[in-house]
Amino acid sequence: MKKSFLIVLLMCMALTMRAQFTFRSIKEPEQGMNCGKIAFMFTYNYRYVEDVNHRPYFFKDDKMLLEVGDQRSRFWSLSQFQTDSINAERKKQGENNFLGNGKVVWQLYRNCPEQGEYVYLDELGMDKFSYAEKVVFPHWNIEEDSVIVLLGYTCRKATTDYCGRRWRAWYTDDIPLDEGPWKLKGLPGMILKASDSEGQFVFEAIGMQQNVTKRNLVYIGNGYERIGRADFLKTCRRYYADPIGYITTKPNVKVTITDGNGNPLPNPKDQPYNLLER
Repeated sequence: MKKSFLIVLLMCMALTMRAQFTFRSIKEPEQGMNCGKIAFMFTYNYRYVEDVNHRPYFFKDDKMLLEVGDQRSRFWSLSQFQTDSINAERKKQGENNFLGNGKVVWQLYRNCPEQGEYVYLDELGMDKFSYAEKVVFPHWNIEEDSVIVLLGYTCRKATTDYCGRRWRAWYTDDIPLDEGPWKLKGLPGMILKASDSEGQFVFEAIGMQQNVTKRNLVYIGNGYERIGRADFLKTCRRYYADPIGYITTKPNVKVTITDGNGNPLPNPKDQPYNLLER
C-alpha cells in the first residue's frame, strides 16, 4: 500500500496545538477505477462538531461533493477534489510538490465498485483504511405538510432513526433520484438538506450541475487497506486516544510537537472525535 508522505523534515512534525489535533499529509495523485459517467453533481455545505463536550458547540465546515452516475455515487470533500485536480496536473508536468489533504478525508461510495455495497474510505495518520457493507436505506417517515424551498425546489420533510442518530431530511421529488449526502438516501426524490436531532451535523445543498458527461466517477479505494467496520472503529478509538503513539509505531517515524514559537509541547492524548454513525 502506498504511503502518504508527512509534511516533515527527517520525519519530524511540528504542530501548532489548537482545540483539535490535526496534521497534513502530502497527497500524490492516485490511480482509480472508472465507474461510469457522472450525470449530476451536488455541492453541500457540511457543518460538523468534533468535540461534543465543548459548549457551545464549535463547528467545523467543508464543502462536500456528491457525484451521481447510473445507480452509483461518490460523496467526498470538494476541497479534496480541488487538491487532487491540482496534484494531477502537477504530476503531468513532472512536478512532485503535491498539496496536502482537504479538511474532510473520508469518502463514501455507493454501488462502486460492487453493486449493493457501500465502501467507506478514511485515513488515520499515515494509514488508509476501507470497509464495505451492504446498502441499507433508512426507514423514512414522510411529513407531507412540512415544506421548505431549497435551490428553488419545493422540499418535503422526512425523519428517520438511522445509524444511532435521529435525522431530519428535506427532499424534492422534482429531482427523481434516491440520493443524498452520506448514507442518507432512499427517499422518492433528492435530499437537499439533512441534520441530526442533536445539532452536531448539518448537510445543505448549495449547488447542482446536470449532464456532467465529461467526468467519470472514479473509485480510488484499491490503495486502501480493507478491514471490517468493527475493526475500523476499534482503530479509530486507538488513534484518537493517542495519535502520536499511533503514528510513531511506524518504522522510522519520529514526531516532535511544538507550539508556534517552537517550544516543545506534551503529546496530545484523548482527542475528541465524533463519527456520523455510532
